[in-house]
Amino acid sequence: MVRWFRLGELLEQLERNIKNWREDISQAELKASQAKDIEAKDRNNPYETEILLEALQLYQDCDRLNSEPRFIEAITRIEQKLQSRQKFQELMTQGKKEVEGGFYKQALNIFEKAKELFSITELEDQIVLCQGKGQEQDKYEAILTQANQLAR
Repeated sequence: MVRWFRLGELLEQLERNIKNWREDISQAELKASQAKDIEAKDRNNPYETEILLEALQLYQDCDRLNSEPRFIEAITRIEQKLQSRQKFQELMTQGKKEVEGGFYKQALNIFEKAKELFSITELEDQIVLCQGKGQEQDKYEAILTQANQLAR
């Protein structure tokens, strides 16, 4: 009699767990669909991260509800995109500081690295500026070297 009672309790607990599991899977699927839709709105702008952060949060929620390889892959993919954007922003900031200091050749090298990640109009403008100013610097240095040699 006690066994049947205990078996009944275990069966009820199992049914509750199955119900909860189904609800979690349903929630995960809904969030995954939302995350996919949000991620599709991303326009690959290296200065915009809000959309990706929102999608990342939803995929992380999916993974907590029902850990599946596709959620982990989506999380990894978005984290890589965010890291690329952060690196691009760091390179742009560093390159602009070099430009401000008049170090156009160094800035050009930095901007070329940034271009490997993203190609945007602002970056192209900086590259053209650095190329022009770098050529001017080269001419100036050549004339200065000639002047120094003639002065000797």
